[in-house]
Amino acid sequence: MSKINFRKLLPIFIAISCVVIVAGIVLFAVLGFNNASDEPVRQILDVRYNQGINSAADGNNDETLQTFVEDTLTAEHISYEKAVVPEFADSGSLLTPDSYLVARYTLHGADEETLASVKDKIDAHIRENSAEETGIYAFADASVSYYTANLLGFEPDPAAWRGAIALAVGAIVALAYITFRFGVGCGVAGLVTGVHDAFFTLALFAICRIPVFGFAPLLYAAVALFTSAVLWIFYGHALRTNYKEPEFASLPAEEVADRTRSTTWKQTLLLAGLIAAVVLILGLVGAPGTMNLVLPALIGVVVPVYSTLGIGPAVFAAIRAKLDKRRAAKNRVYVGKKKKAESEN
Repeated sequence: MSKINFRKLLPIFIAISCVVIVAGIVLFAVLGFNNASDEPVRQILDVRYNQGINSAADGNNDETLQTFVEDTLTAEHISYEKAVVPEFADSGSLLTPDSYLVARYTLHGADEETLASVKDKIDAHIRENSAEETGIYAFADASVSYYTANLLGFEPDPAAWRGAIALAVGAIVALAYITFRFGVGCGVAGLVTGVHDAFFTLALFAICRIPVFGFAPLLYAAVALFTSAVLWIFYGHALRTNYKEPEFASLPAEEVADRTRSTTWKQTLLLAGLIAAVVLILGLVGAPGTMNLVLPALIGVVVPVYSTLGIGPAVFAAIRAKLDKRRAAKNRVYVGKKKKAESEN
């Protein structure tokens, strides 16, 4: 990595970014994003019952209920996938004797009329065996429901866009810190790379037609902006440290930027990997289906690596070179006036 001449590759990086972003804008204008995740495409049959269903002497009545449901589905030639999941109390506590279980059937190849008939049969079976205290489902509080779910298998909080705003605000604060701590040149370069990463990420979603929720592109762009700011803070700190070294004092800005990149690229990749790990952990510990939501966010983690190593240092070098040139010009004017005043005296 340290042997790569990024200054020569900069036109290629700029060309790639321009092509991707322009193509993304065109496809977004024509097709928009692929919001297929908002479409209900999965058929779900839930059989919900209290764990008291097994309080009778013979027990195993929940298996009896599930067997009836599965036999009914099989008789209608409906294939399915089953999962028994707990329904936790509002307090978030673990299962208690009066908590509920849900036998969830993800169905395949069923029309609405057939599913309505299946639901009616299960309803009738539950009522028939729950009418009196002697019924095997008398204490089960059993019920059946049918609904459709989106590609991710759950409905996200409509206010989830607030997370995107929080990430964007965090990135703006980070960029302000970069400007204050490491100088205007570093701050402007961080802003350029952050905006580039947000638009580049959105362009990739528009081009690749990755299924997302309607709100998700905003979230992924915010992830890219935040990751870019975090990586640039690390790079800016390394720049500031190098400029304090005597050997860097006489070097042009491009040389300092390149040397800094060559000594920090491994740490940059490691930092991006840690952010990606956090994203994956959020997907693992979240609600069922959350992983499908957060996996595309990894694009917003990878893109800032590309810009931090390829585009950002070049932008910083160009800005810093102009600032250094302007500062040198002012110093020459000042020294000239001082010498003129001394000669007059």
